[in-house]
Amino acid sequence: MNNTLDFNRLGKVIRRDAMNFIPNFGWSLVILWAIPVVIWLTSFTFVSQGGELTGRLQMLKFLSTIALVVAPAKLYKDCNDPRKGIQYAMMPASSLEKFISMFIFCVIVTPIVYTAGAVALDTIMAAFPGKNPYNGFIFNLLFNAKEQNREIVEAMGSQSLMYDGYLDDVNNAFSGFFIYFSKIISIILMSSIFMFGNMIFKKRKTSKMIGILVLIFIFAMVIFIKWVMNHEDLMDNIADEELNKDMLIHFIRKANYISWMISIIISAVMLGLTYRKIKTQKY
Repeated sequence: MNNTLDFNRLGKVIRRDAMNFIPNFGWSLVILWAIPVVIWLTSFTFVSQGGELTGRLQMLKFLSTIALVVAPAKLYKDCNDPRKGIQYAMMPASSLEKFISMFIFCVIVTPIVYTAGAVALDTIMAAFPGKNPYNGFIFNLLFNAKEQNREIVEAMGSQSLMYDGYLDDVNNAFSGFFIYFSKIISIILMSSIFMFGNMIFKKRKTSKMIGILVLIFIFAMVIFIKWVMNHEDLMDNIADEELNKDMLIHFIRKANYISWMISIIISAVMLGLTYRKIKTQKY
């Protein structure tokens, strides 16, 4: 099969992967959807007041990340298997078409399906009559980028900035596009890493990739700590400076731009290696 893109063949690959989505990933989705329901049920007994929107949104984001992490290994676990992968290899489609379909279901379909189900369940739980620990609907906060960004600003800003009235100014300095673009980049980065891990490992794909990421994080932290120890004077000078609104906005923007650049490069490399592995996989 040549490596060109034929939309008829691509449509057939997407249709095949769509038919296998629930059989391969359904139970994982059910478990992830069930976790907030269990928390909601136990909150009637153990929590007198709770169910704040921000906390529920953070739970949704965390579980959505788990869905992204496990999706490649659940949806395409046999694609590089020496025996079971032959069926995947013999599909009448090019490597590019297989890769595009894999990208669609790991990066786009999985977060949309999980988020839609989680929001629907949260809405049902929040609308439950009687003494309900859930207050408000998460749907309203999910599409309010400004309100979500407030949490980030609060974490990065000091108490003095908040008391001086800088919090709203800093929060309003970032557009909805800025915030949502950051989320999209994060989704692509997370998915691309575990898509590649799914292609290079035969067994325990997700756990091995998580182990590698933990080792990389530890190594990076050691390097950072050593750098800070070797530049104590510089860090003391920065800490002694009075942080104002403009400095905080500049710092957050610069940190985001650097993060975007690094994430885009890593994502491109991981996706490129994933495509190459699909193309050169031997059975």
